[in-house]
This record gives sequence, structure tokens and C-alpha cells, in this order.
Amino acid sequence: MAAGARDSDGVSPAGPRCNLFFALRPPAKVQARAAALAQVVRRTHDLPGRIASGDLQYVTLFFLGNHATVPPKLVADAQAAAASLIAAPFDLSFDQVDSFGSRIRPAIVLRNGADISAWVKFHRLLGIALTRAGLRQWVKSQVPHLALFYTDEVIDACPVEPIGWRVTDFVLVESLVGRSEHRELGRWPLEG
Repeated sequence: MAAGARDSDGVSPAGPRCNLFFALRPPAKVQARAAALAQVVRRTHDLPGRIASGDLQYVTLFFLGNHATVPPKLVADAQAAAASLIAAPFDLSFDQVDSFGSRIRPAIVLRNGADISAWVKFHRLLGIALTRAGLRQWVKSQVPHLALFYTDEVIDACPVEPIGWRVTDFVLVESLVGRSEHRELGRWPLEG
């Protein structure tokens, strides 16, 4: 960021930063399978990078910005939107390993090469709830993916045995940038 630049909350970027986002978190068994697959991919392609594990494994739904500190009104509005959502549980599965992201920091991810219609429906419903809560500026399309690790290398997409789970809730997360620490600011069940 250039000198004098402002971030998404209008504050100069001095000191610790945080990202705010809605996400899906896989259960422990899925996290373990994804981490094991990441090890295989790293060895097979001789890639550097620290493997994401535990709470650092997630599927982003909506990114709500990078901030100097968490804006209380934004959090309250996001929580209200999430609480208003009525949606049913759905199945999410990934069947490809691929490179994803920017040239600055590409990631090796799990992606879905097949049907993502249930994801699209849920994502749309949450986007509508965010829009109704006055958070339209954060509603952007998202390709569902689960980051395995970040690396400077790029690989070609390749099929893998599907890894998935029944999605029964979603979370609002504050990520402390550069500290590999996530704080859950809310969790909502899917019961529709």
C-alpha cells in the first residue's frame, strides 16, 4: 500500500491488521484428510509452504475487508444479517487440487470441478441477507475453494478423491494478519 493510503475502513495501515470474513469450516476429519493430501501434493511437486491446519482451514463465503481494528458496526451488521438467514444444510465436496489466487501469493487449493449448485444457492441467500443489512459493498462472487498451503509455485489442476462434508453452519471470522490466528465472532446453524 502506498504511503498515505487508506484501507477499507479509511484508516492508515499502521500497526496490526485484521481481515473480516464469513466462512465455512470443515469438521476435524475433513481437516485431517485435507492436511494429509497437502503433504502428498507438496512432496509430489516438491513445493515449499506451510500447510494450513485446524482453524486455518476454511472456505471463504464473503470477505468483509482488511481493517486496522474490527469495526464494531460492521460486525454488528454482519451478525444481524447472518442471524436473519434461513437456509438448509447442504453438501460441499472438492475433487481437484489446483493453483488459485494472485501472482503475488498463489495458493494450492482444493476446488470443485463438478456440481456447486448447493453452494451457489447458499452463497446467494447470504448475499441477499448482507444486502438487506446494508452491506451490499461486500457482496461479491466467490469461487469455492479450500486453501491447502501458500507457495510461489503454480501447478496444473489434477483430480483427487473427493473430500467433502455436510455443511451445517457458517461462521464470522476475524483473522489477525500475519499471526495465523483466527477469532470466531459468531456461528450460525443451517436449519432451513
